[in-house]
Amino acid sequence: MSLTVVNGLPAHVLIVHFVIVLVPLSALAVVVGAIWPGAARRMGVVLPLLALVTLVSVPLATQAGEWLEGHVDGNALVRRHAELGDGLLPWAAGLLVLATAIWWTARRSAAAEAGSGRGAG
Repeated sequence: MSLTVVNGLPAHVLIVHFVIVLVPLSALAVVVGAIWPGAARRMGVVLPLLALVTLVSVPLATQAGEWLEGHVDGNALVRRHAELGDGLLPWAAGLLVLATAIWWTARRSAAAEAGSGRGAG
């Protein structure tokens, strides 16, 4: 199976929509989890998993976009779009690191609360 064309449509056009939705959604979840620890505990492992799916979708979209870039007329807008796509990967990796740190901290906090609750009773 090729990541270049899906049912005659360039795969980049489809995959990039995952990135367009997942990056802001992951960033919002990270911010909410950082500000509101209760939300981070409720999100649980979904928070880093969401960031991981986001991280994986970025190079898929980039790879499909590079194929598409070779099949369209090159101009300044296409080159700028490709540069923006290439620059997104470190940000997605940063989201994964932050999401994992927030999840880990919330997990440790919940375990500490549960431990102190048991000791008090």
